[in-house]
Amino acid sequence: MHDGGGTGEHAFEIVGYSLKRGLGVGKFVRSRVFSVGGFDWRFGKFLLRTELETDYICDDCLTIECNIVVAMKPQLSDVSVNYEIDVPACDIPEHFAELLDQKVGADVTFNVRGEIVEAHKVILAARSPVFKAQFFGQMGEKRVVTIEDMDPDIFKALLRFVYTGSMHGMGDDLDGDDYKDMIWHLLAAADKYAIDRLKLMC
Repeated sequence: MHDGGGTGEHAFEIVGYSLKRGLGVGKFVRSRVFSVGGFDWRFGKFLLRTELETDYICDDCLTIECNIVVAMKPQLSDVSVNYEIDVPACDIPEHFAELLDQKVGADVTFNVRGEIVEAHKVILAARSPVFKAQFFGQMGEKRVVTIEDMDPDIFKALLRFVYTGSMHGMGDDLDGDDYKDMIWHLLAAADKYAIDRLKLMC
């Protein structure tokens, strides 16, 4: 008998076969204990039949060779698995700011006191009911809008907030009365276009 891990062979020999024929009804022969795949095994209940004598008995000895395969279930070790996934912060504002800066797909042009500013109607409409009425109301497909009552820098700051939802960086180069003046003008612009969150922040 040799063990191949999960497989093995066992030769079960019944020596003196003729002597064991007379065991009686219900009697049987067991094999000795052998090991395969880390387990102990024993084959038993080999009933002695007359029909075995014709082809398989040699020198009053019967040998049964058994090939054994032990199928083991996988053993899982106690491994701690970290299923926590590092999800980055939302980067929509950065993408929208890039869209505004690069003017990709821009479909509306503002002439703000002679300075041209391009933007996207659908984004403006989503953020301001005034822009929504202006672009998708009865005024129709207006592609050029003239604004005379607002400084270009204030309007661009307004658009920046519309696209990003943030005032980050606005007026960083200003201080004192100049910064306060910018905030007052931005408040007026937010009120004009009904951007309530910007009004509160101002």
